[in-house]
Amino acid sequence: MKDIIVVAGLPGLGQDEWAEKQCESIGNDAVFLMEPFKYSEEWSKVRPEHQYVFLVDPHLCLLSPETIQGRLEVALGRSLEGVALRWVCTENDLEAALANTDKRYEKIIRKLSKDFKVPFSVQIIPTQGRRSPWWTIPVLRVFPKTEKTTKETA
Repeated sequence: MKDIIVVAGLPGLGQDEWAEKQCESIGNDAVFLMEPFKYSEEWSKVRPEHQYVFLVDPHLCLLSPETIQGRLEVALGRSLEGVALRWVCTENDLEAALANTDKRYEKIIRKLSKDFKVPFSVQIIPTQGRRSPWWTIPVLRVFPKTEKTTKETA
């Protein structure tokens, strides 16, 4: 494992679809985990050949980088020495999040928005106004394909 990419943001803003697009773009060297701290079985998807692990959980926007790093080390059972921990966040767009989600989640979305923590050195996935469909979020070429992946897709 080379990079762990923490993808945080309010529900309804497309961070899970963005991470899935990144994994599809990268190929077999990437894996996507949805709410891995809530569903521990998600960690079983990680294989030694995975270079990129995308973690997506709306509650990650409430935690400090230090807290997340500590939880990762516990979940993986080892230190993160030699592994790059990278951050990607959606904009803190409360109106778009409320417009794109079920009304029953309004209270938690408002709390997440109020307490949203954006760490330094973060890549921001822009929202495009209210009811921004996830498929309009571009695949950002920040994670290069490896030689192995390129050969497999050629």
